[in-house]
Amino acid sequence: AERPIDDLALRRQRRRTRILTVLVAAVVAAALALGGVVYGLVNARQAQVAQQAAATELLTAPDVRTYTATMKDGGQISFVVSRSLNRAMFIGKDLPAVGADQTYQLWTLEGQHPIPDNLVAGGGDRQEFFRETLSGVTGLAVSVENAAGAQQPNPSTIQVVTELAA
Repeated sequence: AERPIDDLALRRQRRRTRILTVLVAAVVAAALALGGVVYGLVNARQAQVAQQAAATELLTAPDVRTYTATMKDGGQISFVVSRSLNRAMFIGKDLPAVGADQTYQLWTLEGQHPIPDNLVAGGGDRQEFFRETLSGVTGLAVSVENAAGAQQPNPSTIQVVTELAA
């Protein structure tokens, strides 16, 4: 005995299937988005931990030397240097704010030849590693440059030039 097809029940079943499909798709999209956010946070945290470990390693190096100075525009800075680790770090205390279209730029010096390095935002306390290693470097400097940085320092905006011990 064949049962008659219940058209209304069939339509309800299809509607439930569509709603369920849309809900599952929404949950999957939300999970993927959340996963991306979590992944980004974990990566940022790992980078922060790695930066702190590198700073601790530099600050506790047996040959660490700290060169302190007051910038021309105010603000205390230090260059922390370890020849054995071949690394240097810039530390700024109470850095004066610079214009929205400007930034502090770090430089390594090989004799009289300046090599552009990392950029540092103005205002407040800042800490930034130099990208360049210290091989052949005789000095470190900081200047104020356009926000994108410069290939040569602007002589009138050089804040500090520090000669490094051999």
